[in-house]
Amino acid sequence: EAGSFPWHVYFESTVCGGALVSDRWVLTSATCVESAGGVLRLNAGGTDLNSPEGWRGPLEARQIVRHPSFSGRRAGFDGDVALVRLGSRVEAGRHLSPVCLPSRRSGSRPAVGKVGYISGFGRTERFAQSDVLMFAAVPVVEEVRCGNLSSPARHGGAQLTNNMLCAGSPGIDACTGDGGGAYVFEDPLKPDTYYVAGIVSWGIQCGAYGIYTNVINYLDWIEKTMAEEGNGQN
Repeated sequence: EAGSFPWHVYFESTVCGGALVSDRWVLTSATCVESAGGVLRLNAGGTDLNSPEGWRGPLEARQIVRHPSFSGRRAGFDGDVALVRLGSRVEAGRHLSPVCLPSRRSGSRPAVGKVGYISGFGRTERFAQSDVLMFAAVPVVEEVRCGNLSSPARHGGAQLTNNMLCAGSPGIDACTGDGGGAYVFEDPLKPDTYYVAGIVSWGIQCGAYGIYTNVINYLDWIEKTMAEEGNGQN
């Protein structure tokens, strides 16, 4: 329903997702904006692509900043994180509000077994893009579950690193069109408050275990970029 996952940003131009993390910045994957060519069409606040309710947009993407360690899909998915600076500040409301960044007190990664949530307009079991914002509860799992995904022969050289999280369960996973979306967890000290721990990054197939960028490892870069690039600008 409208207002669910109010941080979700739909990247219409590249058919992926992102998360509003302030009134001016969207967090996403570098792969999501890799082929954008500097042109992004963003919409946010809605949950149904066929209904105008809640939607804000198109939002202007003023600037795209990829993490400097990201070298493209063919070089693996390490550093698969990017920030998009909006052309104007968005006003928070019932349908649209930022998700929190992780706190350093939360540790280096969510514990195995902890359940987080993903959302997106990606493909469903019918292999067609969803017109409504879908979500799923996804547990963090042992890295060994994703170990076979990182075989160079299976995914063009991509390998599981400490900068990634492995999550999912049989039949529950992100799919094509969900990339860049947030993997969020409820703050144990603040009920009904969520923080983004992961970014949908890559996997071998839908409905299996998936790989997520471990956001806490890039928190310094995220905060520095948002502070430096936003300084002295409206």
